[in-house]
Amino acid sequence: MATLTLSADKTKVAPNEIVTFTVVYQSDIPSYLSSVTLYFGDGESFTWAVGQPAQYWKNSVAHSYSSEGVYTARAIALYADANNPGGTYVWSNEWGIICVVEAPIPGPPPYSPPSFPTPIRPEPPVVIFEPWEPDMPPRTVDLPPPSEPPPIDWHSGPLPVDIVPPPRTRDTDIFTLRAFAEKWGDQITRYALNVSLDGGEVVADLDEPYRTLWSKLTTHKADIVFERKGILYVAEIKPRLSRGAIGEAITAHELFKRLHKPQLETRAAVICLTAHPILVQTAGWLGVLVFVVEQVDTGQPAGLYYLHGKERK
Repeated sequence: MATLTLSADKTKVAPNEIVTFTVVYQSDIPSYLSSVTLYFGDGESFTWAVGQPAQYWKNSVAHSYSSEGVYTARAIALYADANNPGGTYVWSNEWGIICVVEAPIPGPPPYSPPSFPTPIRPEPPVVIFEPWEPDMPPRTVDLPPPSEPPPIDWHSGPLPVDIVPPPRTRDTDIFTLRAFAEKWGDQITRYALNVSLDGGEVVADLDEPYRTLWSKLTTHKADIVFERKGILYVAEIKPRLSRGAIGEAITAHELFKRLHKPQLETRAAVICLTAHPILVQTAGWLGVLVFVVEQVDTGQPAGLYYLHGKERK
């Protein structure tokens, strides 16, 4: 009598997990084993074509189930012996091997102790500036005596529309200056470009001509100084009004008065194409007049803006 035994290394698996099935054939008398077929229960099978005498035969195969469910695997062998010379079949285990396929339920995450930030060690306070003492008189800054003012290269007005500024002037500044000349040029009595505001930095250790050259290179200059309606304007030229332009105009105005000591009333000014209204108001508070050639961002028209609003023509 022949027997066929089927076993599996696991009967509860997850989808696509490998299951190894083992088939064992045994016979009490000499027999001829033709083939063994294993049905996995999901529509797939595997066949061993043995084709040899065998009283004991064993083999294994791996298989995986792609979807969840309950599957019954069984094996069948075709053999022949003295009692069955014509050949017969023998099935494996009566109920087969039942494999349950289901996705595993994730367990709780591994416990990790809470981490606490490293406490910040307070650093001792660092004194950057000395505290101000009301009893001490304010310190004065000693300014060098003003040097002999260089002559200003005045040109008679009006300011021409095709004015040629000094070399190395940026294209945007040239466009802004010419747009200003087109709008206000006929009101200008005289003007000067690139006006020196100080004598530059004098380095005593340098020999000539390098000392003079360095002094010229470090000289501060105003973009344009012009007379309009009996007032001298020391102006900076920028395509758009900025905080830096306001500061440069204030500095240039103070240096111009200190060096050249003009007889006429002088004012700091900025010539620009466009401007933000807050900066226009800030410039007015600081005593800087703003010539807006195109318009203010809020739609206000071009014009001369100062502390009390827009100048009437």
